[in-house]
Amino acid sequence: MVREIQLPFGYAWIDQFPKNSEYRISEYQERVLQPCNSTIRLVPKKAALKLHLIGGHSKYGILGAEFVPGMDGICRVQAAISKNEEIGLSREYGEAVLKGSENFLISNSLLPCGTLIFAHAVQHPIDSNKAIFNILAHIVSWMIIYDLDDTPSDLLTSYIINTIQRFNSYTSDVL
Repeated sequence: MVREIQLPFGYAWIDQFPKNSEYRISEYQERVLQPCNSTIRLVPKKAALKLHLIGGHSKYGILGAEFVPGMDGICRVQAAISKNEEIGLSREYGEAVLKGSENFLISNSLLPCGTLIFAHAVQHPIDSNKAIFNILAHIVSWMIIYDLDDTPSDLLTSYIINTIQRFNSYTSDVL
């Protein structure tokens, strides 16, 4: 079910991507997490998140991913890298995305068989950084893994807020 949810600090999209977030891919960075857990059966799915956190230093980013099921017994996470400095992921942010997704999947023992591809992103030259893309990857991975079609918007918002607060308390440890 396609959903767009307004958050106090951005937007969440389920089974769709935001406009103007697709870009020309120059290369892929990849993590292979194996073996996958064959009891976790996912269908193809899309999710994206826009965060604009304002505080001592503003943090901004948009990140979207698509899950493609596979039968080879491997869980892969890919970050599509772009040479564009605003639409797409730089190598530096791509690495933060891989780490954020990998940390979420491994720490929760959630390794679905297939490929999680992060290929929708927007970054800001001043307000984006590795920390925001690490947080985005963690939350988008959660949005892909769990069936959120019937989840009330307030519960989705609460999870996102709690995750951001948890990351802000130990940002240096996640990078």
